[in-house]
Amino acid sequence: MNFDPEHLENYDQTSIMRGTVCQLIAFTNTETKQKFYIVQGKINQNIHFNQNLFDVIKKNECFNIISITNKIQRNEDILIQIEQCDFTLYQYMLNRKSHPFSSEEIYDILSQIINAYIHIAKYTNQSLELSPSNILIRKLKNQKILIKIFINFFNSEQKSAYNFSHYKAPEELNNSLDINLQTDIFLLGIILFQLCYKVKPTEGINNVQDLKKFQEDLIRNRFMDRLENQDGVDQFLKNLIGKMLEYYQNDRITWKQLSMLNQLHPNFHLLKNKYYINLNQSLGRGSQGVTYFVENLETNQNLCAKIIDITQVEGQREQEIYEKLIKQHKKNKNVIEILDIILSQDEQSTFLIMEICESNIEEYFKKKNRKLRDEEIMDMLKQIVNGYCYLKDLDIIHRDLKPQNILVKHEKEIPIYKIIDFGVGKIIADQNLAVTVAGTPIFSAPEVIDGKQYDYQCDIFSVLIQFILARNHFVLFNL
Repeated sequence: MNFDPEHLENYDQTSIMRGTVCQLIAFTNTETKQKFYIVQGKINQNIHFNQNLFDVIKKNECFNIISITNKIQRNEDILIQIEQCDFTLYQYMLNRKSHPFSSEEIYDILSQIINAYIHIAKYTNQSLELSPSNILIRKLKNQKILIKIFINFFNSEQKSAYNFSHYKAPEELNNSLDINLQTDIFLLGIILFQLCYKVKPTEGINNVQDLKKFQEDLIRNRFMDRLENQDGVDQFLKNLIGKMLEYYQNDRITWKQLSMLNQLHPNFHLLKNKYYINLNQSLGRGSQGVTYFVENLETNQNLCAKIIDITQVEGQREQEIYEKLIKQHKKNKNVIEILDIILSQDEQSTFLIMEICESNIEEYFKKKNRKLRDEEIMDMLKQIVNGYCYLKDLDIIHRDLKPQNILVKHEKEIPIYKIIDFGVGKIIADQNLAVTVAGTPIFSAPEVIDGKQYDYQCDIFSVLIQFILARNHFVLFNL
């Protein structure tokens, strides 16, 4: 069901955020209880709609910026429907009064805000008037939070420094014309101060004069004393506050400088609003990229994602193979299943979303801590050959079949072996031969090592090595 602006009487309305030229309202259908988040603004001779910025944000390229789903214009009124969130950062901070934010949580919030601003900076240098009230939060199913920066598309020609708010930088109070994204660095410093010290630095500030005195006394003088104190606050975060709360814009740390700090890199990716890639949980490194743990927030399914660099020929070749695999209607249980292929925002890398397995065959058989039975070895070889034949029918040479590239996944307590990692693989046409030296030497066929022409048969040699190693309980791995 879509939002119906012609029958507002059918909705209960709750104000989420109110600005000087627009407001965010939660409309709840009284019958279905379905909720809609609507940005409501009015255009006139003094208030203009920034269509260019709207068109950019509507592309939904950054998961830390509000996602737009619809826009409705009725005469001077403009209604923008955005994705539903759970609360604002201001509400979140109020709810956490008795449960202070940990340093890890603060780093997470900070890195997501920075991620949003780095994206915004590509298109505008206009201040977003940052405050906890226009930072929206969505709670994810995995108990993590997703920061969503609210964007105001309505520009007023009658801005005043005396439109009171606790979140104003010195240049705003001094009627400076130079209000830009560096202004928001100062505002982020105030928010960071609040998160770190579990207090409102704005207590006792009731007007613009109070706010000016607060900035001059606390920010320029008293806060500097805190930097040397052992007050339990993370020293890196304290130093950041000092670099943000500089009186003059040019003395403040920049958004780009913040984004280059390793401590402030985002610790996750959210793709297609459902694939949560945990960058702190690496599952391994293949020939062309790193694999991370993934949660599908729609199905609660555990998956994995390999990030490959497609600026290199090897990465492009691997992507070509996976694209061919994902297009096949008939899958093969002995070749890793590819669920999605997603290009990164900068088009420098690709995310391969895949099924997750338990271990590779080296780890799997060593855990058994006994000699393998013949039927176990034959079952493994039969499945590997089944996967090999499937790839051969698709004109794919793997070129690096080794125990680390054959994973195990149990289905109804039965081990299923799956071929993975096509980082040195290649698609060859009929009658064509490859000549490039590729793969891991101990598992490579002689013709590959010698730089001679070869075809699919090179993978048969690698399968033979798996058999020998299995018979010897993988003792060759100690060589």
